[in-house]
Amino acid sequence: MNNTNRSLHNAVGFPNLFTIKLHHNGRFTRFPDRAYVEGDCNFIDLLDEDKFFVHELDCIVDKFGLPSDIERYYHFLVPGENLDFG
Repeated sequence: MNNTNRSLHNAVGFPNLFTIKLHHNGRFTRFPDRAYVEGDCNFIDLLDEDKFFVHELDCIVDKFGLPSDIERYYHFLVPGENLDFG
């Protein structure tokens, strides 16, 4: 399965688990038709919605070797929406 075309899904039988598609090391283009370009993409599976907080995301990002000594900003995209408004 091609990693960049993988759909987000709940684990069968575990409705509180989810997958995130994490883009990093890139940049956002300008509005309108905003996109995230020139970066990497990874999927992180089996995250528990009841136990997932920003510090877990920090730990995940650390594992990808991103600098921890700079200020981080996290953005999310509502499924089915675009980066301009979602």
